[in-house]
Amino acid sequence: MKSAEAVEAALWDDEYSQGRQEHVGLSNQGATCYLNSLLQALFMLPEFRSAVWACEGGGESEAGGSAEMGDEELAAAVALRADSIPRQLQLLFARLQLGVRRAVGTQNVTRSFGWGNEEAFQQHDVLELFTVLLDALSSAVGVAGGGAPSPASLFAFEMSDALSYALPSGETIRRARTVPEKYLSLPLSESTGSLEVAMQRYVEAEMIEGFQADEAGGARVTATKALAFATLPPLLMLNLGRFDVNGNAFFDLSCCPSR
Repeated sequence: MKSAEAVEAALWDDEYSQGRQEHVGLSNQGATCYLNSLLQALFMLPEFRSAVWACEGGGESEAGGSAEMGDEELAAAVALRADSIPRQLQLLFARLQLGVRRAVGTQNVTRSFGWGNEEAFQQHDVLELFTVLLDALSSAVGVAGGGAPSPASLFAFEMSDALSYALPSGETIRRARTVPEKYLSLPLSESTGSLEVAMQRYVEAEMIEGFQADEAGGARVTATKALAFATLPPLLMLNLGRFDVNGNAFFDLSCCPSR
């Protein structure tokens, strides 16, 4: 297996080497701060890194992903499979982990999305991007990770959506369905104040007055709708809505407390 120094020499030009960095940043291409935040957050998850190395084309060691390649092969790896999201993400994670530069670029990753310069200067939906990454990685999972889970399975969980109501006859009807999810979108406000309260409110039962009960010939009843976690994921991804928009003054944005 190639040494870490050999991998570094193959990936980086000496003139850019500034000694090993404990943490490596990501350069902004124009409007890719959302992308950088997502990639850094995912990189800091050991389970996710292992799943990335397990994708087809990865190596056996987390430190290099492609450590079995020769120097010339490794140096040319950036140009190979330029349209492969898993491959380019592996190479980016290798750069972040080797810590040779203070910051690295994400151009090869965004090119694998099919983006050009124009897209790099446009804001995109980070949750949609998160889903695209998981789908691309999961389709490329191979045997290199030694039984590592699919990247998508690390975040997958199920929510139970239940509706219950009592008929005039006294019979109780309960309908439930299980919905697969990859992340939770939790609205935060000044009245919420904390993540714990936001999650409690997310699963609070909701009363529905005047619900039409087909089992009772369309009679109007009071129903209760509630959400619950049917399963829990190894890693829970939360999308926190921390911004309120004042409808009377569209550009007046206020950030809610982060505690």
